[in-house]
Amino acid sequence: MSRKIRNSQKEVDSYPSSGRGFVHVCPHCGRSMELCDTRDGDQAYFCHVCQKGHRAGSPPLLAFRPEEAS
Repeated sequence: MSRKIRNSQKEVDSYPSSGRGFVHVCPHCGRSMELCDTRDGDQAYFCHVCQKGHRAGSPPLLAFRPEEAS
């Protein structure tokens, strides 16, 4: 029996190696997201405008935006 192994290396390389220099934003509206504790003890980012969120450990790629120099 042969099993197909997923090659997730391409997805892993797409994420920044460090969060330094990036802002965590909502992938839908682009506003900043609030870090909240969930009932199961995990953490998640939540956008109050869109009423959507995602777990802190599995962010979508569009959740990272380069920080603007001030």
